[in-house]
Amino acid sequence: MSEASLMVYAVNWAKNIKCLQQYFQQLLQSVDKQKRARICSYKREEDAFRSLIGDLLIRYVVNRHFGWALGDIHLSQNEYGKPMLSHAGQVQFNISHSGEWVVAAIGDREVGVDIEQVLGLDLDIAEYAFTPEEIRCLSAQEPYEQLREFYRIWTRKESFVKAVGKGLLIPVQSFSVITHLGTAGIRMKGSARPEWSLRTYEVPGDYIMSICAKGDCLPNEVSFLNSERLIQPFI
Repeated sequence: MSEASLMVYAVNWAKNIKCLQQYFQQLLQSVDKQKRARICSYKREEDAFRSLIGDLLIRYVVNRHFGWALGDIHLSQNEYGKPMLSHAGQVQFNISHSGEWVVAAIGDREVGVDIEQVLGLDLDIAEYAFTPEEIRCLSAQEPYEQLREFYRIWTRKESFVKAVGKGLLIPVQSFSVITHLGTAGIRMKGSARPEWSLRTYEVPGDYIMSICAKGDCLPNEVSFLNSERLIQPFI
């Protein structure tokens, strides 16, 4: 499996909501029983759609790029709740969603992804979750750019936590996503962690997404997938 096999996909589920509503029950049959029950338990339709699309997106990419038959793809979780493929071998993935977007990063190494809609600047979160270096970087920005920098830092931190896959065992203030040079990178206890790479992307509709993975050669671009094309193999 080559380094180019690390991919990032994004689906705007809201653009074809009528199609999702029409085939919802049929699409549910493509996910595992436990996940199906969880999707059906959501009170809001949009939450059910995001969860379903995230599951189908992983199945679509694993089938298309790694050659697994759709019927052989089963999703589970590690002991900390990080989603994973049963009998995954080298294939690892992560999912995130916000607003109208569902995104997934998938490849041959530990990877995490986070997407957030740019809404407002919450300095209370920064004080709680950011390191002194990150707060200094945030404060140095002009007001408009400060808002975007907040989401760049936040999504990078979330993507690292999700890549490691140990949940709350990694306090968000225990590491920085700003290097001593002011660039994106992981530092823990003042020391650089060069085995981890970060990349941040702008997603249409005023969203910011970051991925974190072991190794370098992160994708330069996001692959945008139409939801109608995504669901076609499952109906």
